[in-house]
Amino acid sequence: MCGLVPLSVLNADLLIANESDMDLLIRQMLNIGEAMYYAGAEISRIEETLYRLGKAYGAEHMNVYAITSSILITMEFRGMEAVTQSRRIRRDAMDLSKLNHLYRLCCDCIDSPIPVEALKEKILVILDERLDDLTNALGKVIAASALTIFLAVDWLMRCVPDLRHASLC
Repeated sequence: MCGLVPLSVLNADLLIANESDMDLLIRQMLNIGEAMYYAGAEISRIEETLYRLGKAYGAEHMNVYAITSSILITMEFRGMEAVTQSRRIRRDAMDLSKLNHLYRLCCDCIDSPIPVEALKEKILVILDERLDDLTNALGKVIAASALTIFLAVDWLMRCVPDLRHASLC
């Protein structure tokens, strides 16, 4: 589970040394939030995860605001001006496997922050993950079959009154 108060915060100041590092971090956090949303995460989980991640990297003040169409992050580190960035998002489908990988990455970074460049590389690896066509097609066939069976049984129960009282044993 993600640590509520990371023990490594004392060393996090070394990871964000200047505005360029902070800019890169906030962009990666937006990438994570956007990918979590696309993968099916609920808004409150995105906000909480990104808030904890920012704090783990040493942000003194951290605000995350997410709604179904955008994510807004404001971060302020000691000795630096606050930076705010936002990203507009639109969801087409969900990928719970990708969501799990993103959440695990965030938990690992909250417990022990890594350099922002390494974080960026790990995010890119997760974002490049794709379901193979066979797995995707199989999932769609199973979902369509289950819906067809459900609707067929419902139709039979309505059209054939004797089936309602029939015993299956």
